[in-house]
Amino acid sequence: MHSLDVTGDTATVLIVTAPPGLEDFLHDFHVAGVDRAKVASRYGIIFVPST
Repeated sequence: MHSLDVTGDTATVLIVTAPPGLEDFLHDFHVAGVDRAKVASRYGIIFVPST
Protein backbone atom coordinates (compact mmCIF):
# COMPACT_ATOMS: atom_id res chain seq x y z
CA MET A 1 0.00 0.00 0.00
CA HIS A 2 1.20 3.52 -0.79
CA SER A 3 0.16 6.89 0.53
CA LEU A 4 0.54 10.33 -1.01
CA ASP A 5 0.58 13.81 0.50
CA VAL A 6 -2.52 15.71 -0.69
CA THR A 7 -2.70 19.34 0.39
CA GLY A 8 -6.11 20.21 -1.10
CA ASP A 9 -9.50 18.67 -1.63
CA THR A 10 -8.50 16.70 -4.75
CA ALA A 11 -5.38 15.35 -6.36
CA THR A 12 -4.46 14.11 -9.79
CA VAL A 13 -1.59 11.65 -9.89
CA LEU A 14 0.17 10.01 -12.79
CA ILE A 15 2.82 7.49 -11.82
CA VAL A 16 4.84 5.95 -14.64
CA THR A 17 7.26 3.27 -13.51
CA ALA A 18 9.90 1.94 -15.86
CA PRO A 19 12.23 0.39 -14.83
CA PRO A 20 10.91 -1.10 -11.58
CA GLY A 21 11.82 0.45 -8.25
CA LEU A 22 8.79 2.49 -7.24
CA GLU A 23 8.52 0.71 -3.88
CA ASP A 24 12.11 1.61 -2.95
CA PHE A 25 11.61 5.23 -3.99
CA LEU A 26 8.35 5.59 -2.02
CA HIS A 27 9.96 4.07 1.06
CA ASP A 28 12.90 6.50 0.93
CA PHE A 29 10.65 9.43 0.01
CA HIS A 30 8.39 9.00 3.05
CA VAL A 31 11.11 8.67 5.69
CA ALA A 32 10.59 11.44 8.26
CA GLY A 33 12.98 14.37 7.91
CA VAL A 34 14.36 13.34 4.54
CA ASP A 35 15.10 15.91 1.82
CA ARG A 36 12.52 14.77 -0.74
CA ALA A 37 14.13 16.68 -3.61
CA LYS A 38 17.40 14.79 -3.03
CA VAL A 39 15.58 11.45 -2.85
CA ALA A 40 13.77 12.17 -6.12
CA SER A 41 17.03 13.22 -7.76
CA ARG A 42 18.77 10.04 -6.61
CA TYR A 43 16.09 7.99 -8.37
CA GLY A 44 16.09 10.20 -11.48
CA ILE A 45 12.55 11.38 -10.78
CA ILE A 46 11.34 14.80 -11.90
CA PHE A 47 8.23 16.34 -10.35
CA VAL A 48 6.18 18.34 -12.83
CA PRO A 49 3.94 20.94 -11.19
CA SER A 50 0.35 21.10 -12.33
CA THR A 51 -0.81 24.16 -14.17
